[in-house]
Amino acid sequence: MKFYIKQQPFSWHERFTIRDEKGRDVLAAESELISPGAKLHLLDMSGREIGLIHQQLLGWRPRYRVEINGRQAGFVVRRFALAGSRFDFDGLGWVAEGTFGSHDFTVYDQERVVMTVRKARLSW
Repeated sequence: MKFYIKQQPFSWHERFTIRDEKGRDVLAAESELISPGAKLHLLDMSGREIGLIHQQLLGWRPRYRVEINGRQAGFVVRRFALAGSRFDFDGLGWVAEGTFGSHDFTVYDQERVVMTVRKARLSW
């Protein structure tokens, strides 16, 4: 199944809708404007929060706490990589590798691809 994300350009904070292959809205995501550490809220289409990704500020490496339906599901931790970036999903055993600033990365479970993210340029 494919999902599509369309960000709103020129916004003070990120807000975007996630759509399925048929163009139906399935999730919304928004970041907090003023927050100690980055926070991204995942919402169902009725506006109920179903997930939260929150940056932990103390530590040597970027680390993000993941909550699903109010319960801690694990952490995403940035690891050293020779090229690009690498994030480990502690608790799931997944690894994400690629160029995150360019929205070009792949998430793996062992050798199996779980998800691939590619950014379309200037699509309206």
